[in-house]
Amino acid sequence: MARGDVVAQIVSLANGAATTVQPGSGVEWVIKLVGLGAHATVYLFAYDGSLTTTITTGAKYAENLALTLPINNSDYISLHNASGGTMEVAYYGYITKE
Repeated sequence: MARGDVVAQIVSLANGAATTVQPGSGVEWVIKLVGLGAHATVYLFAYDGSLTTTITTGAKYAENLALTLPINNSDYISLHNASGGTMEVAYYGYITKE
C-alpha cells in the first residue's frame, strides 16, 4: 500500500468484544470516520502500549463518529462493544507514512 491509500475495515463485534486498529511498524494512518450501528454503545480507547485513555464515553451514537486521529504502531485505538448485542463497527482512514 502507498501513502494516500485508503485503510478501512468492517467487523462484527459480539457484546463485550473489541477490535484493535493498529498499523504495522513504521506505518502511520489518519482515521477519519468510525461507523457505528444505530443505538450503539461503543467505547473508543487510545493506547500507547502501556497507558489507556478514553476518547469517547460510551454514549449512544446515531451512526458515525467523524475524527482526524493520527495513529501508528505505538499509539493506536481500540473499539469496544458495550451495546448489549452483536453489532458491526467500521473505520475509514488513509495512510500518511509507510
